[in-house]
Amino acid sequence: MGGNDAGFPSIMQSCALQGCPAEDDIDRAIDETMPKVEKTLREIHLQAPSAKIVLLGCPQLFDEDSLTCVSGVGGAGMIRINAMARTMASAQQQMVTALHASGVPVSYESPDPDFAGRRACDDPEGIDKIVVAPQGNGDFRCKPGGSWCVSRESFHPTGTGTSAYAQAFARAVGRL
Repeated sequence: MGGNDAGFPSIMQSCALQGCPAEDDIDRAIDETMPKVEKTLREIHLQAPSAKIVLLGCPQLFDEDSLTCVSGVGGAGMIRINAMARTMASAQQQMVTALHASGVPVSYESPDPDFAGRRACDDPEGIDKIVVAPQGNGDFRCKPGGSWCVSRESFHPTGTGTSAYAQAFARAVGRL
């Protein structure tokens, strides 16, 4: 829950093809998503009142000290995308704090430290850069005859990234 629900795949496609949307548009998308995430977390608690819930945050996708890689979004886009991730993480943290205060046993864990040295453009990459979608039918494909488009696999974790998320989750579970 989170980035995909806030429309980040289409935001990322926009960043790659025509430039990132205005910051206000991003903030609005995040603000509209948080109540949905909160509702889902409350429903989990209602269905499993003894469960301890962990919400993993969003890592920054790029190391801003190495803005020279070919990311598909340029250096300024990489900085904006990292700012989006920080905004999303902050909104998630605030929501979790409020939920916890209201008696919902949820905790927040940032995977950001686990992605240090494993972001897009790092070696090894923990986040895919631009992935061009094939044309034809299917969930991650472009319409035939059009120009290239960005696959929703773009800017999502690789195997290395899933391991980074697993480290963050293990740390969170260790604190429960």
